[in-house]
Amino acid sequence: MKFVHWYDRYFLLSGNQRIRYQDESGKEQVRDVFFATKILVDGDLYQPEESLD
Repeated sequence: MKFVHWYDRYFLLSGNQRIRYQDESGKEQVRDVFFATKILVDGDLYQPEESLD
């Protein structure tokens, strides 16, 4: 996986993921896929959870 600064408060997360699934005949197959997502980091939106103590 790769996490890199893009611009301003945005970051990109990308990488490869291995997906296992069954085909029509029920046989297990494996597929490698690439993914990418944009993440906004905004500390003003952070709301801490209440303590369970």
